[in-house]
Amino acid sequence: MTENYYTAKYLSNLHIGTAMNMKSDANGMLVDVRLVGIDEPEVLITTFPAENTTTLSMGINNVIEIGAEYEFRAFCDGEILIFESAILDYYTTYGRFMICSFPEMVEVRKLRSETRYPCTLPCDIVCNESESYGAISDISGGGCLLQMNEPKSISWLTQAQLKNIEVQLEIMFPFSEEPQILSALVKSIREHEGRADEIGLAFCAEHDVVYQYLDSLSLQGIGAFFS
Repeated sequence: MTENYYTAKYLSNLHIGTAMNMKSDANGMLVDVRLVGIDEPEVLITTFPAENTTTLSMGINNVIEIGAEYEFRAFCDGEILIFESAILDYYTTYGRFMICSFPEMVEVRKLRSETRYPCTLPCDIVCNESESYGAISDISGGGCLLQMNEPKSISWLTQAQLKNIEVQLEIMFPFSEEPQILSALVKSIREHEGRADEIGLAFCAEHDVVYQYLDSLSLQGIGAFFS
């Protein structure tokens, strides 16, 4: 993995809405935020971590500390951008966003592309009046693998596969407060004693929310800033 260092002007390559990891070594916090804006060379503006993020149960003052520095990671055009920034202020009444200091330097790492990412995403699958639920165990830009929590009759899934009928996936992503609804086609069904156990699905279109999640996964497992 190639590492290079640039002035913070490199952040101008990021697009509004870019998914970012925000990490604190002090309390072990790792949450997802999105870029709202850049006011160079003064501040960065990001969304506030989603309310359903597990670490927010610690209490806002224990998670987000004004004046404390955090490590941010963003994925952009096959590169990971890593930088440190302090929280200057945050707002939760009229909009939910944070004001962060403009970093002095950005570390840039080039990554090779990955196709499949292991994950655990709660997901309901719906087709007409039939519905079941489970968890997505791996995901890519083109589809996912759904593990059923309670194996159900496969008749409606088989019909959806044979007739190329779209199903609806209601997926709970970690940075969203509501399930995201995606259309998909059933490509494979693994069954056990006549019941669906594992379902392979292909997304019917490219979905920004999927790529935002993949970007977030790409940022995890990368070494510390300046390591």
